[in-house]
Amino acid sequence: MTVRDAVVAYAQRGWQPLLLRPRDKRPLDGGWASAPPTVDVLLTRLDGCTDFNLGVLLGAPSGGLVDVDLDSPEARALAARLLPPTKLVFGRPSAPASHWLYQADPVPESRAYHAPDGRVLLELRADRHQTMVPPSVHPCGEPVRWECDGEPGRVTAEELHQACARLAAAALLARHWPAPGSRQEAALALAGALGRLGWPARAVEEYVLLVAEAGGDEEARKRAAAARDTVAKQQTGEPTTGWRRLAELLDPSVVRCVRRWLEPAQRRVGPYQFGSSGIAYIRETEHGHEARPLANFTAEIEEAIVTDDGAEPRRVFVVTGRVGDTPLPPLRVPAERFAALAWTAEWAPRAVLYAGQTTRDRVREAIQLVSLDAPERVIYTHTGWRQVGGRWLYLHAGGALGADGPAEGISVELPQELARYRLVEPPDAETLRAAVATVWHELPTVAPTVYAALFGAAVTAPLATVLDVDAAVWVAGATGLFKTSVVSLLLNLYGEFPPTTAPAGFESTANYLEKLAFLAKDLPLLIDDVRPPQSVSEAAEWRRKVERLVRAVGNRTGRGRMAGDTTLQGAYPPRALVIVTGEDELAGSSTIGRTLLVRFELGTVDPQALGRWQRDPVPLRFTGAGYVRWLAGLLDRHGPARFRALRDGLTIPELPSGLHPRLASTLRQLLAGWTLYAWFATETGAVSEAAANRRLDEVAASLAEHAVATGEEVRAQRPSHRFVQALGDLLASRRASLAGRDGKPPPDAESLGWVALDGGTLVPRGERVGWVDEDGLYLIPSTARALVGRLLRESGEVFAISSRRLLEELERDGYLLPTSHRGPTRAAVIKAEGKTWRVWALRRLAVERQWGHKDPEGA
Repeated sequence: MTVRDAVVAYAQRGWQPLLLRPRDKRPLDGGWASAPPTVDVLLTRLDGCTDFNLGVLLGAPSGGLVDVDLDSPEARALAARLLPPTKLVFGRPSAPASHWLYQADPVPESRAYHAPDGRVLLELRADRHQTMVPPSVHPCGEPVRWECDGEPGRVTAEELHQACARLAAAALLARHWPAPGSRQEAALALAGALGRLGWPARAVEEYVLLVAEAGGDEEARKRAAAARDTVAKQQTGEPTTGWRRLAELLDPSVVRCVRRWLEPAQRRVGPYQFGSSGIAYIRETEHGHEARPLANFTAEIEEAIVTDDGAEPRRVFVVTGRVGDTPLPPLRVPAERFAALAWTAEWAPRAVLYAGQTTRDRVREAIQLVSLDAPERVIYTHTGWRQVGGRWLYLHAGGALGADGPAEGISVELPQELARYRLVEPPDAETLRAAVATVWHELPTVAPTVYAALFGAAVTAPLATVLDVDAAVWVAGATGLFKTSVVSLLLNLYGEFPPTTAPAGFESTANYLEKLAFLAKDLPLLIDDVRPPQSVSEAAEWRRKVERLVRAVGNRTGRGRMAGDTTLQGAYPPRALVIVTGEDELAGSSTIGRTLLVRFELGTVDPQALGRWQRDPVPLRFTGAGYVRWLAGLLDRHGPARFRALRDGLTIPELPSGLHPRLASTLRQLLAGWTLYAWFATETGAVSEAAANRRLDEVAASLAEHAVATGEEVRAQRPSHRFVQALGDLLASRRASLAGRDGKPPPDAESLGWVALDGGTLVPRGERVGWVDEDGLYLIPSTARALVGRLLRESGEVFAISSRRLLEELERDGYLLPTSHRGPTRAAVIKAEGKTWRVWALRRLAVERQWGHKDPEGA
C-alpha cells in the first residue's frame, strides 16, 4: 500500500490523516491539530512525491481513535495479557506490536507513564496528538507495518486508563523484579498491597504471575500461589506485608510510581475520604453519610526516612500532596514537626486547611491513616565503617563499598564539604595491580621522611575508629611550600580532589569543625590554615579553635550540649584522621602532644613530580578503592579486634626518654596503617614481600624522627619553658628589668632590661621583676607572673596555669635554684636591697641556656 492509497483508506475509516516529513514523525505543516488539511489537499500534495510519512490525528477528529504506544520491551511483552483486546496493531521490526489502537467513548485524557529514571514505559495518546502509521519509515530506517489490520477494540476512557496504569506498573515491577533470594518476599508484599486495594484473589494471583514471568522469575507459579494465599490470609484478619516491605526490597521510587498508578483516585480510609476535591471527614447522621471538607488538598507520607549520623538518628517524613490534579512540591518534615501541620504553609496559597477547631487534628489523622504502608529507609549521613546486615561496609558519598564491591540499597547523604569523598568502583585485578605498583614506586613527591608521615596518615585514616586513632597530623611550613597541594593529592585515594582543594579551613567555627570531623568518619580530613592571624583577637580565636579540635581528637570526646528543654544531647567526638596545614606551629605542650609534627622546608617537595600526579591521580583512586575493599574483607573475617591486636603487637623503634607518652601510641597507629597497606600491596601482586618489608623498616625510622621532632617541640612548649622564654622576651624588649641584689645595675645590665644614657649612666626600663646575681634570678612572683601572662595573651596564647603548678614544672625541668630558705610552696626567701623577700629563685645557667646565651655543651 502506498501513502496515497493509505490516505484514502484511512479517510474512509473515518480517520483524519496527516502528512509527515520523510523518515520523520513531525507533521509537514503547522496548525495540524486545530485545522487539519482535507483529503483533497493531502492528495494534491502527494502528486509527484512518494517519500512522505503518514500520520493520523487522534481523538475526536478520528472518531475517538486512540493509540497506546508501548515504548518499553516489558510493556510490549505484557500488553496482550493486560490491555483490552483489539485487532488494530502495528509496529516495526525492532519494536513489534508497539502500537495498540482503540476506539474510545468518551475519549480519554492523554497520559505518559514514566519510570523513575525518566524513560517512558508507555503512553496513552489521544486528543491533540498524532501517531505515525503504516506505510511510513521510522527515523531509524525501519518500515512501520501493520501486524493486525482489523477493527479497533471499543473501550471506555476509564477502562483504558485502568488497563494502561496496570500495564505500566507491571512493566516497571518486572524491570526491577529482585534477584533470587528475595523474590518470594516481593511477591507476598505485592499481593498484600493489591489485596488492600480491594483486588479479588484471582486478579492478584494473575497479576503477580505476570510480573514474575516478565521479570525472569523461574518460579513464577510459586509466587502466584503465595499471592493467592496472602489474600486469603487478609480475609481472615491475619497480618500481611505490603507497600512498605516492597519498597525495602525494590527501589522506593519504583514503588512510589506503582502506587500512584494503581491506587484509585478517590479512596476511603477509615472515616476519611481522599479525592480530587481534597480530604473530607465522613460522619454518620440520621440522614446517612455526611462529608465535611477538611482541606482542598490530599497528602500522604510517601516514605519515612531515618537519618543516621552514628550518634542521633532522626526521623523525617517525605510528604507529597495534590490540589486536584496538580502535584504539590514534596516536603521533608521532621517527625517532631509533623503533628502541628505548620509545614502545610509551605504549600500556601494553593493548599488550604479549612476552618474548624478539630480540622488540624483530623487532617493529621487522615494523612497518617492513608500512609500506614509508607516505606521506611535509612539514610546515612556520615562516612566510614558500619556493620549492615552482618557485613562491614564503608560509606562514602557514592554509597557503600564492601568486600564484594559496591553494596546495593545503601543511601548516603553528606554535607557539601564531604561530597568529594566518593570512591570509584574497584577495578579488575590487573588494573588494580598496575595502579598499586604505580603508587608504590612513583608517588613520593616529597622527602622520604615527610612521605612516611603523610602517606601513613592517608592509609591509616580508613582505620581511624578501628584503631582508635587519637592524634592529628600537623603540617607546618612557610606559605608557598605546597603543603596543601601534597595533602589534597593524597585525598584522591578516597575521592576526587583537584589541586589545593581542602574540605575545611580554620576560618570556620569551632562547632562546625567539630561536627565535620565527626561526620568524616574514617577519612583523612584536611583542615587548611587559609591565612595566619592578622590581629591579637584573631590569634586568640585561632588558638582556641585549634586547641579545642586537637584536644577533642586526642581525647576522642566531643563537646556536650543541652537542648532548650534542658535535656542532654549527644556529643560529636572527632572520628576522622585530622590533618592540619599551617604556617605556624602549635603552642601548648598538651596540644602538641596530641599531634605528629611534619615540617615543610625548601626542597621538601618535587614540584615536577607533584604536577604529574595532579594531572593524573587515577591510580590513586583505583588504589584507594581496592584498599578499602580489601580492608572490608579483613573486617568481615576477623573483626576490629584483630586490627587492634596488630597495632599493639608492632615493634617500634626505640624513642629517647622524656618524650610525651602519646607519641609512641601515635607511632604504632601510623605504622599499623602502613603495615596493612603493605600487606594489601603484596596481595595484589604489585610489590614483593621483601620490598614491602624494606619500605616498612624505612617508614618506621622516619616516623620515629617525626616523633622525636614533635617531642622537642613538646618540650619547648612546656609551661616552664614558655615562662622562661617569655621572661627573656620581656627583658630583651625592656618591658621588664632585673637589678642586682643591692639594687644597682648588674654586670650585664643591658641584657636584663637596662639602657645606657648618653653619659653612660645605666637606668632600668619597664617594671622591676626581681633581682639577679651570678647564681640565680630571683623573681617577684606576682609581678613576673602578671607580665608574662600579659605578653603571651598579646600573641594570642592563654597561659592558664596556677602558680603552684608552674613552680612544680620549673622544678621538674631544672630551673629552680636549690636554697635553704625555700617555703612549702617552693618559693625561696632572700634578702635584697636590705629587705626580706619571698621569690621564685631560678637557676641562672639553666635560664640563659633556654635563652640561648650559653652553649649547653660548654656549661
